[in-house]
Amino acid sequence: MSKLSRSKQILREDGPVKLTNKSLSYLTRKVLEEYYNVRYTAIGKPVLPMQTPAGEIKFEVDPEWPRLASIASGGVYEPILLQSLYNRLDRDSILYNVGARWGCISIFAEKCGLPKHQIHSFEANAKSAEILERNLAEHRYITNAFVSDSSGGNQIVLDTYADTHDSPTVVKIDVEGAEMAVIQGALNLIATEKPELFIEVHPEYLQEMGSTQNELIDELEKHDYELTMVDHRSDRNGWQNIDKAKLPSTGDYLLRAV
Repeated sequence: MSKLSRSKQILREDGPVKLTNKSLSYLTRKVLEEYYNVRYTAIGKPVLPMQTPAGEIKFEVDPEWPRLASIASGGVYEPILLQSLYNRLDRDSILYNVGARWGCISIFAEKCGLPKHQIHSFEANAKSAEILERNLAEHRYITNAFVSDSSGGNQIVLDTYADTHDSPTVVKIDVEGAEMAVIQGALNLIATEKPELFIEVHPEYLQEMGSTQNELIDELEKHDYELTMVDHRSDRNGWQNIDKAKLPSTGDYLLRAV
């Protein structure tokens, strides 16, 4: 629906006062976005502060990130995931952060008490990996590669990686449709170590890459994982048991496997 059509609908259903208030709210938001975009990108690199369950963290982001202003003005990135990890992580945890982007989750894990050498960050995108390297300059384990179901070129599998590194107790996966490939490359880890998994599932992207969310769920259930899911954009209902008949076909959601 276009902005004009939406405005007409509000005017028709709620009257001019509601339309005026919504318009002012929209304009205020746009002014604030522009202010924060200028504030955090005009001088130097945009290093944002963000409140988390473990306290404030700071991390550099891509200056063209659409959510820059939202986070800079007090928003929280992945609040449900952060809270869930905060409840789960302790000093003995080993975290594999697959799809680390700029390292927010890795920085947060350190804030939760994990030593740097127990945090392993994987990011395939070259531009994101450059920022990741700066954000995690003192971290030991940063891998610029695609985590997949086969090795070679710029691809690695977690099973092979774990042969020469500590095995994870927690794995966070956010790979825009390659979720199934990551899992298929970690089947030995899953069978022998059974780390807790937090997976951002993208049904449409999964399908584009030759898999489905049902196949992903079936694979995890085959290894005796208990699965719950949450709409981490709204958290209307909190963590819910999986109902395959009601799985969303668009957007994304957070899947937890324990």
